[in-house]
Amino acid sequence: MSRGHDKLQSAQDGEILPYLPLGGFGFKLRNYLPQRQTATGLVEKGQNRLLPFGQISPYALGRHITAGAKAHGHATTCILDLRLGQTGRCSQLARFTKRTGDVPMTDSRFLLQTHVDAVYEAAARKLAFRARTPAEFHAWQAALRGKTLELLGLAGRTPPEAVAAEKLQAVERDGYVEEKYLLDAGEDVSIPAYLLVPKTKPPYRPVLVFHGHNPSVQWILGNYPSAEERESRLKVDNNYAQALAQAGYLVCAVEQRGFGERQTEDGRGSVHENSCRHLAFAYQMAGRNLVGERCWDGMCAIAFLKSRPDVAPGVLGCTGNSGGGTTALWLSAVDERITVSAPGC
Repeated sequence: MSRGHDKLQSAQDGEILPYLPLGGFGFKLRNYLPQRQTATGLVEKGQNRLLPFGQISPYALGRHITAGAKAHGHATTCILDLRLGQTGRCSQLARFTKRTGDVPMTDSRFLLQTHVDAVYEAAARKLAFRARTPAEFHAWQAALRGKTLELLGLAGRTPPEAVAAEKLQAVERDGYVEEKYLLDAGEDVSIPAYLLVPKTKPPYRPVLVFHGHNPSVQWILGNYPSAEERESRLKVDNNYAQALAQAGYLVCAVEQRGFGERQTEDGRGSVHENSCRHLAFAYQMAGRNLVGERCWDGMCAIAFLKSRPDVAPGVLGCTGNSGGGTTALWLSAVDERITVSAPGC
């Protein structure tokens, strides 16, 4: 961190610095921000303290930096990117463009926040919940589900009652067997789905589990590339699919589109370790969207689960975290086969 600090302090006005690792789980603002332009304004607000990651977002920090710069007549461009490194520890990457002198700040008349707020407020609340009777509730629910399917790009696509499934492997784990399947999602799309089968007597209560923006589904299965990565991830309960299996649930974990084995050529090897951006744009151009396609994969996985004789009938849980929580939320809104839903942030 000291080398990065020295580079930051010795930078010339107008110089664009390379990305600097300011990492660990926190950083001291007075030491790691260009003080002439930004830190004073930040410190005056009582922020000169160690900030653990998660307590302040890049957007909020950027606002404070800009306010501090503006108060002293300076302009500072700051791009902050929080990401998980290979070791699983949070790292802070920052690039600063240092400029001093009489540089005009952005004219507030050009900002668009007031506009987008007004657009939101003026929008008709056609699907607001106003039901007072069971009949009104069911009518609202049907209308909301129909509109949600339309927005997800799934309107007119009938969820499969059965899917072709090919068992690829089975691995003995602690308290369960990890089975990998290839599920046919149609349109020449194959889903890698992992079934964690407890070593107890069936029938099992099933749970459909989605991973977030990890490199692959392996993270929530508890399969990590190194002991260091494993130690870091277990501290934040990242292995929640594995934990559910060890608690006695039959878990189906789908690798989401854009991650691991399910990338496009545009995304493979990218700095983001996923193809989310490319897939999102490609589906949008075809009148679809990536969240909807991930929900479709979930529907196929549900059909697979429902076909198994070792699954308890009439119950199905659904959960996920971060990007997986997004899929779990929308899928639970449109698929009535899910009886319990617990999306995470």
